[in-house]
Amino acid sequence: MLAALSPACDRAAKRPQKIAILNPVATMRQSVAGFMDVLAEEGLRQGTEITYFYDGPLQPGPSLAKAAARAVAAKPDLFFCLTTPAALAVKRADPQSVVPVIFASVSFPKESGLVEDLQSPGGRMSGVALGNFIPLALHWLRKILPDLKNLYVPYNPEDISQSIHLTKLRQAASAHGVKLIIRKVHTHPQALAALASVPAEAQAMIELPSGFWSPLQGAFARSSLVSGMPLVGANEDWVRAGALLSVGLDNYQAGRKAGRLALKVLDGIPPARLPVEFADFRLHLNLRAAAICGIHIPSQIVKQATGVVWP
Repeated sequence: MLAALSPACDRAAKRPQKIAILNPVATMRQSVAGFMDVLAEEGLRQGTEITYFYDGPLQPGPSLAKAAARAVAAKPDLFFCLTTPAALAVKRADPQSVVPVIFASVSFPKESGLVEDLQSPGGRMSGVALGNFIPLALHWLRKILPDLKNLYVPYNPEDISQSIHLTKLRQAASAHGVKLIIRKVHTHPQALAALASVPAEAQAMIELPSGFWSPLQGAFARSSLVSGMPLVGANEDWVRAGALLSVGLDNYQAGRKAGRLALKVLDGIPPARLPVEFADFRLHLNLRAAAICGIHIPSQIVKQATGVVWP
């Protein structure tokens, strides 16, 4: 009697699987790399056992809805969606579809309507969530700026990720006795205007995690460094660009976690039975930005950071 095939061999024996990737944020290329690496390590070679419908991060211009419609038209066996808007776009593009979706870098999948429950997602989606790291970011900011009273928050109310993060930030700010100075924007030109007219009483600024801000990363950093007002960014890419700190995920490792979930789906386990996993958070600091803003970060805090940009 022949021995049962291993999952890897069984996958290789099937027809090539097509995976459509929807990535609206250039800085999440590493998540895509991590995802693909896991599948390759399991013997799913690109072009033979696996084909990818992916042209790289979306460029300014084509809407996310149009990109999702093209991905649906490609008739993939699996979607890999980065960010909440990308996952929602695929969901809206074909509401009746049963094609499984694995996501990563989604802020709050239950509140966003992507899953019914974190432990038992139901439906066709599961993946890797960011979780509520805003309170932790504010905690570290207060450690560095103990006299912080006023925090500037550019905010797009049409972005569901930002709306949920703002709710969490309000709760954390209230606990810390910090006042939020919220500036609503709806377009990138309005956001640029908000960055050029920061209220005088603001002592720091925070970027509510969202792909909406990705094209403005440099503008945020310039506003912070020119005004001497520290910026809290979403991840280490923002810190490298000039933010003072971030408590964010490792994009590559988040992609690898999503890849392992994708393997289970390709082995026949539906996303409805795969609990949502959470990304690991890491503290990153920019001591060059701190020096420009006239801020001293104690050595005991620096030692706890995973990554540091030195002066």
